[in-house]
Amino acid sequence: MSLALFATVALSSALAAAPTPGPGPTRYESAPLEASRDNTHRSGPDIHLFHGARVGYVYSMEDPSLGLSSHNLAMGYEWYQVVDGGSNIDFLFVQNILAIGMNQGLIIPAGNALLGVEINERLQLGVGPNLNLGELVTDGQAIGMVAAAGVVLDSGDFNIPVHVSVIPRDGEVPRVALTTGINW
Repeated sequence: MSLALFATVALSSALAAAPTPGPGPTRYESAPLEASRDNTHRSGPDIHLFHGARVGYVYSMEDPSLGLSSHNLAMGYEWYQVVDGGSNIDFLFVQNILAIGMNQGLIIPAGNALLGVEINERLQLGVGPNLNLGELVTDGQAIGMVAAAGVVLDSGDFNIPVHVSVIPRDGEVPRVALTTGINW
């Protein structure tokens, strides 16, 4: 019997004999302490995927020569992943795309990708790159950084995130946003 065939048969037998894990806890349920300490079957952390619509207000000091107001409506879509840390702190990866300025008859595309933490399944903190094509027109530079903080309210089958984000701009008043939405 060749070594490859022997390894395949041995691995198949081991997988067939291994106990299959039961369904894990949902995001808002706690796993029993004994289950989280069981090292007989390690499959990595649970990853929870969420997505949904976002809407908000963005304050941004714009160049008056462009005819833009400092007050803007933002609408878009968000995806985020929560990597269960097994305790009160989880890891976040958040991505969103937004259309800013529709209240002024404009659509300025923008997007964010943040890395952060979620504490006690409610408080979220993150930082990452921001891409704003409106900045490309006004400043010649479309990429910046964003820092965000907020809470996630559990509403049964969906979540309601409420976040404040700040996008610093070199030598200027930072752009500040307040957004909310619905994720499932």
